[in-house]
Amino acid sequence: MLGRPLRFFSLAPLLLAAACGSDPERASPSHGQASGSGGSDPSSGGAGGSAGSVGSAGAGGADVAPACAAPSASHCATPNEGSVVRGVARLAPGFTPPMGTKGRLTIGMMHARFGEEATGGHPHWYKTINDVDLANGPVPFDIDMCDGNNEMWSEDNCEFNIIVVLDTNKNNGPQATKLNMVPDVGEAGWHQIMNISCNTESPCLDVRFDCTDGASCINYEPLGACKCAPEACNPAVATCTK
Repeated sequence: MLGRPLRFFSLAPLLLAAACGSDPERASPSHGQASGSGGSDPSSGGAGGSAGSVGSAGAGGADVAPACAAPSASHCATPNEGSVVRGVARLAPGFTPPMGTKGRLTIGMMHARFGEEATGGHPHWYKTINDVDLANGPVPFDIDMCDGNNEMWSEDNCEFNIIVVLDTNKNNGPQATKLNMVPDVGEAGWHQIMNISCNTESPCLDVRFDCTDGASCINYEPLGACKCAPEACNPAVATCTK
């Protein structure tokens, strides 16, 4: 039994309750890398690289992922920089979204094994950055797993799906009774399924936009039940099974 009630993302007036297990609804292939299914193994490094660098150069040296800034302070009860996911959002070379390069950058941190795969996973937390124009160059961001919600490490709760959308018409992020992270067709969308571990440095993501196909830019196939990692991080807030 859990030591205290789990608190998931809530958006008044509706509380989004946790759902263990997978939605059988079929989703389209993902854009971005995904960690392996069949349980969480944070030691495998679902997110790319060490602190301060990300990814690798593309063909010909022109498609180079920018470096991440230093992570902001962790808001966990015991601060741990691994809770802070950093990233740099950019357009792939030669890519211009049909709905434009201007808008607000909306970042969603979603639980990947709690169902709702067709819409990107179950919400944990989100962040928005207003007045972005990616035509002017890459935009850095970070989002803290402990900022406004439970400390739910992947060792105890499995993978997260990090979603980034260039929202051109303000219909992503909090929308009355839900957190909407599905981009419109024509908007730039990206996702990566990854671990957020108490035993690693702050991950750094290269958010390279090249998809404008709506939901298929951010959804994924069900990953199965959440199995506990060999060593727990915060067993008081755990949804995994042994």
